[in-house]
Amino acid sequence: MATPTGRNREWLSRLLPLAVGAGLLALILSRIDLARLLGVLRAARWHWYVVALLLLVVNLLIISARWRFNLGLLKLRYPYGQLFLIDHAGALAGAATPGRMGDLARLVYFRQDKPILIRVGLSILMERLLDLTILVALAVAFLWVLPLPGALQQLLTELALAGVGLAVIGVWALRRFRGHDWLSRHLVHIVPAGLRQRLAGSGQEMQATLRRYATWRLAWSLGLTLLAWWVNILSAFCSALALGLPLSFLQAGALFCLSTMFTLIPVSVAGLGTRELALVYLFSFLGLPAEQALAFSFLLLGFLLAHSLIGFAALLIKPPPAALGRRPAGVGPEPSRVED
Repeated sequence: MATPTGRNREWLSRLLPLAVGAGLLALILSRIDLARLLGVLRAARWHWYVVALLLLVVNLLIISARWRFNLGLLKLRYPYGQLFLIDHAGALAGAATPGRMGDLARLVYFRQDKPILIRVGLSILMERLLDLTILVALAVAFLWVLPLPGALQQLLTELALAGVGLAVIGVWALRRFRGHDWLSRHLVHIVPAGLRQRLAGSGQEMQATLRRYATWRLAWSLGLTLLAWWVNILSAFCSALALGLPLSFLQAGALFCLSTMFTLIPVSVAGLGTRELALVYLFSFLGLPAEQALAFSFLLLGFLLAHSLIGFAALLIKPPPAALGRRPAGVGPEPSRVED
């Protein structure tokens, strides 16, 4: 029996999540009234959705400001406009990647300087940790505004608290092993294999970078993360208003946060299928039909598509990596290493 080659396995790994997502979506669509779904979308008040998309732009501006602040903690200073383009140039890769790992595409802009690459890579991992922590915390807080069965609420709460626990363990490890090379040896395995050779022998740089994050100033980054998520929730609420859904602001936030957690499960592309399945299930507890859940899900998917379009524009006008090395005085990385 013929065995799949490396290239065939690579294509299979790319197509399988797409097939899973498309299969889940097709299954859901086969069980609903498509004419009713189209009726819900036709009756939408699209001016509210325009407001939601404008809020999406505000969210993107906030998270780019957060990245600039985080890089500033690591003595890396770049113009905001350049970082905005780099930050969102990975949106297309993120949309097409299970678990939304497209953020790592930003590293290509900094691959020419290994110490800078390490600092930028850890800043991206720190952002994902902050995002996950805030998302889980909001999901736990919002669980109680939905009339979910007690057993389901307990299960979701336990899962969410487990996520928070992992984040706490991560913070504890950051502080506990800050003087040793244990953490750097394990963090390097998170980075794609193609970059590991560039990171070889960089344990000291990684430790110095982590020490820069072990400071109260990271609270400002946490605050920007929380603000960005509230803007996202407001966007979701405006989408609910566009469809005329009888949802309160807190209910829209609960549905958005819980469905977003499902999209992070790396079994489909862009959360396709998993988002719809989660929302249909959650809408049923509110006594709302699956057609409204699907319409709401499609509007949320529109956020991802809009972000991808912005990312495509960023890819067209992004500064070349070499341009980041030619910096005016006072802009860009200060030293070649992070000082303690």
